[in-house]
Amino acid sequence: MKIGYPCINLSLNCKSSRTFRLKNYSEERLKEIIKNNLNCLKNILEFNYKNQLLFLRITSDLIPFASHSIMTFNWQDYFKSEFKEIGFYIREKNM
Repeated sequence: MKIGYPCINLSLNCKSSRTFRLKNYSEERLKEIIKNNLNCLKNILEFNYKNQLLFLRITSDLIPFASHSIMTFNWQDYFKSEFKEIGFYIREKNM
C-alpha cells in the first residue's frame, strides 16, 4: 500500500500551488509562477520519496489559468522538459 497525502506539504517551505490574480496576468508572470510551482513539485516529490510517502495528489493549481480563456501561452511545450523530468522521477521511484 502506498501512503501519501493530497497537495500540500507542510514540512517544506515550498508550495506547488502558487497563483496570482487575473488582473495581474502577464505571460512573464505566468512563466515565473509555473517555473516555481514545478520546482516546488520536484522538491516535494524528493522529500516524499525520502520519507517513504509514495502517493501525492498533485494540485490543480500547478498551472494557473490553464483552462481560462486568457491562456494563450503554450505552457505544455515551453515546460515540456520539466514535465518529462518530473514524470521520469515519478516512474523511476514507483510513486
